[in-house]
Amino acid sequence: MIRTLFLVGLLGVVCGACSSSDDDKANCPDVGGDWHVTQHCDASLIDEHMTVIANGCSLTFGAPFNGFTGTVSADGDISVNGPQSCEGVASASDIELICTPNSCVVKLER
Repeated sequence: MIRTLFLVGLLGVVCGACSSSDDDKANCPDVGGDWHVTQHCDASLIDEHMTVIANGCSLTFGAPFNGFTGTVSADGDISVNGPQSCEGVASASDIELICTPNSCVVKLER
C-alpha cells in the first residue's frame, strides 16, 4: 500500500512538471509558423513569406526578418528586438507591430 501511494505521488510530481511547460505554451498566443507580410514601410517586403519559431513565449524570426527575436505575453503583447525595436499585438492570425526608430508599421497575417 505504501509503495502504491509512493508511485502515485511520484507520478503526480512527474506529470505536474510536464504540464507546467504545456501551460507556458497555452498562456501565449500560438504565433509559431508561417506568415506573410501585408504591410511594411519597405514596399519590397510586402507579400514576402516568413517563419516564426516559437519556444514557449520566446520567438525567433526567419528571413527576411532573421536577426529578430522577441517575446509574446498571454494577453498578446509582443516585443521584438534586432536591427530595430518593435512593439505591438499578436494573435494566432495577425501580428501588428510598430518598429522604431522610423515608426514603421509592420503587419503579418497567416
